[in-house]
Amino acid sequence: MAADNTRPAAAAISPLDWQQALSVCQAAILAEPAMTTALDWIGITSAAGIDRQRRLQIYHHAYRARLQETLADTYSRVYAWLGEVDFNIMALAYLAACPPQAPTLRDYGASLPTWLQQQTTGFTWHEPEVVELAQLDWALRDVFDAPDTAILAPGILADPTIDWTKTGWQLAPRLRICRFEYNTLSLWRALEAHLEAPHDEALVTASAPIPPLPTPTTERLPAPQTVVIWRQGWQPHFRSLDPQESALLTLLAATPCLSFAEVCQQWQQTTPDADPALLGQYLLAWMESGVLVGLQAAC
Repeated sequence: MAADNTRPAAAAISPLDWQQALSVCQAAILAEPAMTTALDWIGITSAAGIDRQRRLQIYHHAYRARLQETLADTYSRVYAWLGEVDFNIMALAYLAACPPQAPTLRDYGASLPTWLQQQTTGFTWHEPEVVELAQLDWALRDVFDAPDTAILAPGILADPTIDWTKTGWQLAPRLRICRFEYNTLSLWRALEAHLEAPHDEALVTASAPIPPLPTPTTERLPAPQTVVIWRQGWQPHFRSLDPQESALLTLLAATPCLSFAEVCQQWQQTTPDADPALLGQYLLAWMESGVLVGLQAAC
């Protein structure tokens, strides 16, 4: 007679109980080693000659490996800079401190740059250039799927019907402004060039291996460098800003309710050597590149 493997009907579980169950299960699976608490929460049983503890360990490894892969993909330049071993050690430490909180992996790793800043010295990944590389990696990933926008016509600047004392600018969705104290852009570009360089496996031999990863020197900049990150067309972009442009764009981002006339007034009051003659140049460049995407009424 065949064995009856059907499980007894489960009692109704409230959404709150489900959340608690998932939280306990996740913590148990992520623990090192995986805790047997998870066996009962998700009903893992022995099957196909594999006992349930072994099945839990397989799931434990696969779950953590998937999260490590997600972080390595999102933070590809940090991965290249640290190397596989150090990156994976860092990823496991982050995973233990910051397990996923959402049903998808789209936003997993968003807090990594902040977490890196909070780590104590003595770890390879605590170095300031690693934190800044992580900030740039995440910003580029975050703007990748930002909402589509239209390119503004330059003629809008000469439109006599626009009252700039009552009108402000809309910035590109998810646009970010970062400030780097190190030569992070140079490091990022060197890593990008290495990662995207074609390597013909047929030409790789013991005497002529793939060129090693470049190790450019980390340098502290004479003054912090402001970088804007946004999506232009189908691609994320970033570029550095000169001090005056940086001050103006930062004001626009920080004061969305102000009219453009008020922003310009603050810019001139707070920025040494602010040159009003450059306003048109900045605005045209921002419109053409998609940094500015629309107008809005001042609050």
